[in-house]
Amino acid sequence: MPSPHSLPAPADDVPAAPAAHLVIWGWLGLITLAEALVAFGAPEPGLWLHVVILLGLAAHVGLAGRAAEGRLALALMLAPLIRLLSLGLPLGGVPLVLWYPIVGAPLLLAAFAVVRRAGLGRAEIGLSAGRPLVQIALAGCGMAIGAVEYLILRPPALGLPAGWAGVIAGGLALLIFTGLLEELIFRGLLQRLAPAALGAWGLTYVSLLFAVLHLGHRSLLDVIFVYVIGRAFAQLVRWGGSILGVTLAHGLANITLYILMPAALLAGGPWAELLGGLVGAGGLAGLVAADLLMLRSYADTARRAASAPTTPIRGARLARGLTCGALARQIGLPVRDLASIEHGLRAPSSDELARLRKALGGV
Repeated sequence: MPSPHSLPAPADDVPAAPAAHLVIWGWLGLITLAEALVAFGAPEPGLWLHVVILLGLAAHVGLAGRAAEGRLALALMLAPLIRLLSLGLPLGGVPLVLWYPIVGAPLLLAAFAVVRRAGLGRAEIGLSAGRPLVQIALAGCGMAIGAVEYLILRPPALGLPAGWAGVIAGGLALLIFTGLLEELIFRGLLQRLAPAALGAWGLTYVSLLFAVLHLGHRSLLDVIFVYVIGRAFAQLVRWGGSILGVTLAHGLANITLYILMPAALLAGGPWAELLGGLVGAGGLAGLVAADLLMLRSYADTARRAASAPTTPIRGARLARGLTCGALARQIGLPVRDLASIEHGLRAPSSDELARLRKALGGV
């Protein structure tokens, strides 16, 4: 096997040049401005800005093609599309619970169209069971997330039809059209494409975008909270290789936020106590599942590294007296990614290789 540093980066993963990085971050800035306009009293200019962003991203895709920045720009088109559909469709008089499938169904189709156009497989965007029991246990943290966000926002109840049928319909709508849809877009699609274009800043970029799209709640605390949750979800997907757990957690968080918490507090008494117990148990189960994913991921990486041949990159690092962690911090790369490169488990991109050569003196 040739050493990884002698392999060229795949054509689809050519990293963005520094100037292109500024353009990509500029799109995030414009999306933030558009969301702020919509949230704080100027919805029409905000929507028109989203139209301009959508057209600009389409032009960016045409210019960049299948390079990493082009594929990321293609996926970023879903962000303004989310707002244009949610505010542009004539939904006046339509029950709130029906808004989710009406807006979410075309977005779901658009997301899968982007997945296909970007040439990604199901496993690459996390559409796999992973470790099913651990992933299902991970969903429990969604109740704790929903309860905390309820304390931040205090939103009104969703306004469901009376009876269990209405509750089930509302729960399914939230699970599919917030949980699955948003995790597919952010932790599946964007998380897969952003690091190839932005390097170590990729996951931060996606998490910031996820948080910015919550400006409509007009709560800075909620935006910060959503960023932290988005960053945690990103790491859980990296450890587990699946969006199943975070999809269930996300859906359950919104079910808790909009259905369970308002109903339990209205009913009071034993119902509120029961929900409190479920929130605590779910949060504990989620933390245990996250810990298992982390430990299993690190064990898998160590096992593969131990059985794989080393490369000159590792020799150069050791010759300079650097630990793997120190070199990883120096070049802005996760430790496990550097270990994979050192042991020939994957080839570095041209950007990563350039940073390695600079740090190690031209390996």
